[in-house]
Amino acid sequence: MIAHILYYFSHQGDLVLDPTRPPRLKAKPMAGRWEVAEDGYEGQIVIPKEKRELAAGDGIGTENKDQVAVQITNLTTGESFIGRLAIIGNRQLYLPVEIQEMLKGSGRIRVQILGG
Repeated sequence: MIAHILYYFSHQGDLVLDPTRPPRLKAKPMAGRWEVAEDGYEGQIVIPKEKRELAAGDGIGTENKDQVAVQITNLTTGESFIGRLAIIGNRQLYLPVEIQEMLKGSGRIRVQILGG
């Protein structure tokens, strides 16, 4: 089974082979992972330009009216939400009221775009 996995990754161009080291995967930048202060949003979170560009490179649309799969984590409590959110306005993630309640008093929030 491991041989099949190594074969797959070696043909995907993601495997780094070095005869002096065991095989390892190259680290890719996270398509869209960033942190914001709790007071940095009011019902929506702006997607930074560099994160939109990384997401676009991975084939994830971040234009208005698109929907993206995201993980939003309250860094104080560790509570997280994984689901699909709409992009509204000036490329902002719309946060439903129940997610806003989860994030209340968090201080810092981690947002990660998982897919389109």
